[in-house]
Amino acid sequence: MKPTGTDDKSAVDQAPLQELLSAAYTMQQHNQRLQTGQPPDAGYSQILKEILEIHELLRSPHLDLREKTALVARRVRQMTQASGSAVGLVNGDQLDYYAATGSAASEAGASMPKTPA
Repeated sequence: MKPTGTDDKSAVDQAPLQELLSAAYTMQQHNQRLQTGQPPDAGYSQILKEILEIHELLRSPHLDLREKTALVARRVRQMTQASGSAVGLVNGDQLDYYAATGSAASEAGASMPKTPA
């Protein structure tokens, strides 16, 4: 289940991953406010550090596409303290889940029709 015209060593499009990491940051901030009542900017430095660390790891030429998506799924789950997370890539009219952890682990390897935006 490879996206058309790619191989496992191909570079991952950075824009969707950056959007994912931005969403993870937003979720983290929301969870912190709900759980601890801290101001939204509490822990900003730590979260930024984690996002930058993930970004550097994704630049590694030694990781293939599945390893990169698994890394993102694990780290986003840790950052957001979610029960599970999944990373899917759009391939034509399909959404292919490349990696999943925790309560979403069963999604890894699944495909489904992409929902219109």
